[in-house]
Amino acid sequence: MSQPPQYENAGIRFRYPENWRIVEEPADGLSETVFAQSPGSGFWMLQHFPAQQEANDLTENLLQTLRSEYGEIEVEESQQTVLDVDLTGHDLHFFCMDMVVVARTRHFSLGNRCCLLLCQAEDREFSDLELVFDAITTSLISETQDLS
Repeated sequence: MSQPPQYENAGIRFRYPENWRIVEEPADGLSETVFAQSPGSGFWMLQHFPAQQEANDLTENLLQTLRSEYGEIEVEESQQTVLDVDLTGHDLHFFCMDMVVVARTRHFSLGNRCCLLLCQAEDREFSDLELVFDAITTSLISETQDLS
């Protein structure tokens, strides 16, 4: 059985489903961003910064950006641990074009980086993609630590 495709750039490495596509945003000098886009509405987005960034500020800034774009958002604080790495952030629900959207924001340290993660999809699709999002995140943490 063949391995899923692997993304590797700027000291970041993870595996993703072969029917997903990778989109990189040009680095802005402060951070680098990569998206793994599902064939449907879902995406997994990683933004990574130098370690001196304040992680809590990153998730709060992202939350404010989402509120300015989508209006009222139901927010629940959340924490999880993946391979001994603590991920902290929010579970979100909001409306976009008459659809309920589910999203997760998480921040965490990975090697010498501060990482901000956003996983998002339409409600019905999110439940199907949640395990895929978790697998990509686990791959990121496992395989990027191997690079250190």
